[in-house]
Amino acid sequence: MIVGSEEGGMVPVFERMRATLSPSMSENQLKSEIVQGGTHSEAFWKEQFKGSVLWLLGQ
Repeated sequence: MIVGSEEGGMVPVFERMRATLSPSMSENQLKSEIVQGGTHSEAFWKEQFKGSVLWLLGQ
C-alpha cells in the first residue's frame, strides 16, 4: 500500500487500514509507505508503479 502525504486526507485512512491489516500479516505480505510530497495524480502513481509490481512479483 502506498499513499502520498498530499493526497487530500487519505493518510489517516491509510494508517487505519495499515493498523487493521498489520497484526495478521508479515512484512513479506504487507508493504506500506507514506511518500512525502506524493499527490493524488497519475504522475505520482506512475512513479510508484514499477516498484509496486516488482514487489508483488517478489523481485
